[in-house]
Amino acid sequence: MRKNLLLILVAIICSTAIYAQIPANIPNNGLLAWYPFNGNPNDESGNNKHLTNYNSTLVPDRFGKANSAYLINGGNYSYLYRSSSFPFGNDSSFTISVWINRNSNTSGRVAVQDQFYSGTNNRFFYGFCVDSLFTFYAREQLGISLGNSQVCQTSYSTGIWISFVGVYDNKVMKLYKNGILVDADTLNTTLSIGSTHTPFYIGDIYLGMIDDVAVWDRVLTPAEILSLYGTCSSLVINSPEDTTLSIMEDAAFVATGYGYCTYKWQMKQGNNFVDISNGGQYSGATSDTLIISNLEYQDDGMRVRCIIKNGLCRDT
Repeated sequence: MRKNLLLILVAIICSTAIYAQIPANIPNNGLLAWYPFNGNPNDESGNNKHLTNYNSTLVPDRFGKANSAYLINGGNYSYLYRSSSFPFGNDSSFTISVWINRNSNTSGRVAVQDQFYSGTNNRFFYGFCVDSLFTFYAREQLGISLGNSQVCQTSYSTGIWISFVGVYDNKVMKLYKNGILVDADTLNTTLSIGSTHTPFYIGDIYLGMIDDVAVWDRVLTPAEILSLYGTCSSLVINSPEDTTLSIMEDAAFVATGYGYCTYKWQMKQGNNFVDISNGGQYSGATSDTLIISNLEYQDDGMRVRCIIKNGLCRDT
């Protein structure tokens, strides 16, 4: 029983971190909705602004994690939808973030869109659209006529995942690609804003994959936007498994993360965890596999964990 106890404790400690709610690189302050698409279109910010899926298909995300992004097929009836939108206007401050991977740069109207109506049928549109360029826009429509508008645009490549963040701050618009500011502009007029909130769409007439959509009711800082590019939903793929070993045998613990990760193994001493260094019984202290050689009676009850980092993110 003593020999099994060592490994059981390790497995429990390492696996508990997989169930974290919001990653550290997703700012909580002002977060209205966050859609990581972990097997469904639910809002995991805690605000319950869930989406409904219409004919979109779950696919692997940029880390290769199954059923963690949506493929939109480019038709009129393939999108994610919420019946009411977010209450933004001319003088608002807000941020929208999205990851996309397009199959082609042919015309595809909207990746993320929101719109307001008024009693006079005026509309205020804002959001992202894509064709040969990626566009962050704000515009008005007066009845059936297009009114004033402003856009920020940038080029993009197909077949790869790209992070885009749009910031709107009292008519000042900024567009970030992979954490870097690529365009900025200022509205030179006041747009007509309606009072009735209409649907919020993700992927209406859009061909490609979409993931990690988030909306804030404030301007994110450049550092926060850069951290979004270092996304780490849950980094852990594999955590240690229970194993039965005998004295003088070697123990191997594996904790694999998504993408290019760094690893640091620690052991518990008293109330704290301290770093393990290579030497003596230990090897692989900064890799995904920790080896403890020649197990001894004094190793019984040892508790270890692995800290996994990917860019600006960490998991345990």
